[in-house]
Amino acid sequence: MSVPDSDYVLSVARLMLGERMPTELPHAGMSQPVWFRAGEFTRSGVADAAAAYAVKFGLGVCSHRHTEGQGPDGARVMLIELWREGG
Repeated sequence: MSVPDSDYVLSVARLMLGERMPTELPHAGMSQPVWFRAGEFTRSGVADAAAAYAVKFGLGVCSHRHTEGQGPDGARVMLIELWREGG
């Protein structure tokens, strides 16, 4: 298992965000050895990842959402979007 590189993460974002993708997009890859199960565990895991990356990117309090899909290679992926409150 390896962490996806920057080009792969950006290609996933382009596929999943389309025209909503900002020109400058702070991003980071993550890998997960076992896919989250549906429900509360997924929401909890996403919330933990969002909180950690909010600190990493200096966002402070932020909102998040996640979308599941396929990467350019057909792999199962999850995109977690973060944005500042009021932004």
